[in-house]
Amino acid sequence: MRSQVDRVTVTRRIRAAPERVYGFFTDPTLWSRWQGTSATVDAQPGGVLLVAMGHGGSGLAEGRFVELDPFERIVFTWGWARSPLSTLPPGSTVVTVLLRADGDGTLVTLTHDSLPQVERDIHEAGWSLYLDRLVTVAEGGDPGPDPSLAGAE
Repeated sequence: MRSQVDRVTVTRRIRAAPERVYGFFTDPTLWSRWQGTSATVDAQPGGVLLVAMGHGGSGLAEGRFVELDPFERIVFTWGWARSPLSTLPPGSTVVTVLLRADGDGTLVTLTHDSLPQVERDIHEAGWSLYLDRLVTVAEGGDPGPDPSLAGAE
């Protein structure tokens, strides 16, 4: 019997050009400003994506880039090499990020496909939180420490 799978879609508007926003998905220094404590980003098809999260790197998201259409679309696989909250295997799901110019800004739509039903809520909450942080940093603000460190001593 197959597990039920689901999709999560999160959309945010950022007051920054698509060219600026795209960099936050393709540059490891920029990525780690909105998600995680450090990132390895080899932004080319087949390139590795690793995002360390949590106190002492207790969480490590792992995937590979599938498609990059500069300033418009980024597709990567996603899962967890280690996580205290998720059992989603590394690279087992697909995330698509669409960037659409919208006046003086960019409409960002992130869709996470093939999530097992049991993983849906935690990933929806996570992407919502992190896209809010992306809005802050891409618009020139400081989102503060990654919340995955909350409660760390």
